[in-house]
Amino acid sequence: MIVEVSKDHLDKAVDIKLALQDISNRRCNWSQHQQMMEEEGFDNSDLNESYRCMIKDYQKEIGKLHSLPKHADLIASSKLDRIQQIVGEVRFEKTANQDLLREINKNLRELSRTAVLADEFRNILLDEMDFSVPHYVYNPVLPNSRNKGICIITDWHIGVVVNNCLGNNYNYEIAQKRVNKLKQEVLDYCRLYSINDLYVVGCGDFIEHISMRKNQSQDCEFGKSMQIAKAQKLILDFLVSLSEYVNITAELIPGNHDRENGDKTANFDGDNANVTINEGIEDMLELINSPRLQFIKSKPHQTSIELELNGKKFKFVHGDKHKTKNKHILKTQSSLDREFYDVFVHGHLHNWYTRDDDHGGMVVGVGCLMGRNNYSKEMECATDASQGMIVVREDSAIIPIPINLQII
Repeated sequence: MIVEVSKDHLDKAVDIKLALQDISNRRCNWSQHQQMMEEEGFDNSDLNESYRCMIKDYQKEIGKLHSLPKHADLIASSKLDRIQQIVGEVRFEKTANQDLLREINKNLRELSRTAVLADEFRNILLDEMDFSVPHYVYNPVLPNSRNKGICIITDWHIGVVVNNCLGNNYNYEIAQKRVNKLKQEVLDYCRLYSINDLYVVGCGDFIEHISMRKNQSQDCEFGKSMQIAKAQKLILDFLVSLSEYVNITAELIPGNHDRENGDKTANFDGDNANVTINEGIEDMLELINSPRLQFIKSKPHQTSIELELNGKKFKFVHGDKHKTKNKHILKTQSSLDREFYDVFVHGHLHNWYTRDDDHGGMVVGVGCLMGRNNYSKEMECATDASQGMIVVREDSAIIPIPINLQII
């Protein structure tokens, strides 16, 4: 292939070649060479061997071999700015690639730990799960009741141990007893208000975690994988046992203790224990195929549940990301969602309360299954273990009911 160029082209090509060699250990990047030639107005430069040989031969012919002193003449020219720009781009890309590589390696380490956790959880689940199915799960759906009920379960913190904090004790065995007591209390209210349709809403923090604080694992009776398995089993048993007497619709969202990574700044959004719990419960209920049990699997990133019963609209959250002490939080949430809510319900603060809001609205804070502990004691909070229920009557009247579980 014959390449024909002008003397000006050759002179400029040699100058740029020498400059690029000076910044790259005497090697010329011919792609950058072509780009710089085009910027100088020479659009007939090329990358093929014939062109490169032509430039090298001309360079020898004029005696302009690579040398550092001759490069000094180029410093005063405008071409140095372009060369520095290219050097900067190369260094920037190199730095960016190094940062990307570090991020990829970090994510791989996280995924590796997650894979180990998943395998550990699977083995524990196989050991823990009781696959026996009670006969009553196949009972037909009950007629819809005029009054509706909502059972709010939140802040179970499965795995944590409390030893005589102002008279309160807590571990998994006690958690089981309190959940059984909760079932009995809820069913008593369902009978009292003639409720056949019960909605179970989970507001998160079903596990304690082990690495949110440096010394957190010291207060745990078992590791995170076991916490997830036992929380899943306890929730599933609770839902199934309730279905002997009422129709159940259940949905769960995560809390801050449910996140996968102990460091909230390093956690992947939507990566939480609730995802695993949801998957396990959904799979089990699909196998059981009970007419009275409906489970709504929330999305991994979902942080709220909206529900409308007998003309009243509810919004449920965990509460760690909401300014629950805001006296107008109901108005704020309605404005943000462009949806009017009658009741705003949250957990997280570990104590039961109700507060009136604008236009007859209501804010409900639900307590925790664990009860007071040393952490809450330091914050001057020593409430009893409790959960909550809300009755929504046919006439739209709302009756919030605290369920004290401290007797166990």
